[in-house]
Amino acid sequence: MISSDDIKHLAALARIDITPVETESLRADLDRILEYVSELSAVPTDEVEPFAGGSLNRSAGSRSSRDDQSRETALPVADARSAFPASRDGYCEVPEVFSN
Repeated sequence: MISSDDIKHLAALARIDITPVETESLRADLDRILEYVSELSAVPTDEVEPFAGGSLNRSAGSRSSRDDQSRETALPVADARSAFPASRDGYCEVPEVFSN
């Protein structure tokens, strides 16, 4: 069970302010989510073959990923950089997101 203190800690990590009402609502929501995950963990999966991404190569009957292929960019890099308002050392500059 998730406590209200856990929710407050998560909110602080996410740097969001939440009210006591929101804290309780989020606590209840997370409790329901964790309860559902707990139910899923009870499902027997012993005979289910693991699958971790990629695609099924139906012709070969095995799982495989496609080979990486180089693609041409839609816009040449020099053109994109020249259209950007500011750049330095080959990188496009953007406004600062985080400050000290």
